Amino acid sequence: MKKMLLILSVACLVGATQSCKKKGCTNSNATNYNSKAKKDDGSCTLPVVEPQNEAEEIGINSQPLYYFKIDGSVQDSRTKQNVVQSYNDGSNYMESQFHYGSNPSEIGIVISRRGMADPSTLTNAEIEAYFAPGIYDLNDFRISAIKDNGQSFSTLYSSLDQSNSQVKIVASQSEVVNGQFSVKVYIEFNCNTAATSGNWTEKFVTEGKMVTYFKI
Repeated sequence: MKKMLLILSVACLVGATQSCKKKGCTNSNATNYNSKAKKDDGSCTLPVVEPQNEAEEIGINSQPLYYFKIDGSVQDSRTKQNVVQSYNDGSNYMESQFHYGSNPSEIGIVISRRGMADPSTLTNAEIEAYFAPGIYDLNDFRISAIKDNGQSFSTLYSSLDQSNSQVKIVASQSEVVNGQFSVKVYIEFNCNTAATSGNWTEKFVTEGKMVTYFKI
């Protein structure tokens, strides 16, 4: 009987000790870490880790936008009010222009899908085929109106070395926007450009990412 009472007494003492332990967040990586807490109560809140590169957030389901670096400087339409306008010349290309700011003539970037048949003669399926995911060279695309310190740069010069340049269509999907057939495209690109005016200056554009629409 005495042995049983001793066991019960020890059990009660252990239980009391456990109940007296201070509860709180014991994860030192949490924003509400409590160094005095001895027992974790599940309240830990871990900090939100932002992507090191904001371009990582871009995907086919993003709103129309562009992102790239030129000489290490980031150009990103998400910091500006922007609108996409699409054009074709009735012969062999479709083009998307990004305008931003209050001045509609202020262009952030233009990308053209070249080498097409006259878009007005193509079926929707044939237009989709021109934007199928894959890797393309700059004979298939032209990138222009890129700004750096007020100067405009473009890939339009045949003398530029584009051996390290590439356009990759990561994803594409057809959509009907305001009753009009469109192809929404997520593009990644690197390209060599040159100034369109003033002294000849070359700039290599890196980490380019764009979500845009092409439409008739």
